[in-house]
Amino acid sequence: MANATPAGNSTPVSGRRGRFQVNGLNANVEEWTVDEQTDIISATGFEDQNTVTGRTRQRVIDGIDKLTFTVKGYIDVLNMPSGTYGFYAGSDLTTIKLFIDKAVGARCWAIDAAKVKSVNYSNKLNGHAEFNLTCESNGDYTAPA
Repeated sequence: MANATPAGNSTPVSGRRGRFQVNGLNANVEEWTVDEQTDIISATGFEDQNTVTGRTRQRVIDGIDKLTFTVKGYIDVLNMPSGTYGFYAGSDLTTIKLFIDKAVGARCWAIDAAKVKSVNYSNKLNGHAEFNLTCESNGDYTAPA
């Protein structure tokens, strides 16, 4: 029992078990990031005035949700990202999954559709050729459960 995890503690997740998938195809990537945002909309009305002070305090609600994600991966010259996965500026990607842990299927961002904002390529003398993809959600998505 010396190695047992105390109740209430959890095990950190290693990034090495991540995965990036588009239409069921797994891309060879080094890293991905997700940024979820929502608009903040003023919802202040006449009834929000304080009857004692006469001051009106701002009230806000959330608006339109948006998910932006970036992916950095390796280029295989026999399977270029633009041809194999459709990674080119303005393209539409569908059925996207950004897995936190590929061994646990529900631990992923699932994105119905996304628009490719930009694709950058780099090639280093002492490294490997890489792509850097930036996309924005274009419909429904779900966060890891």
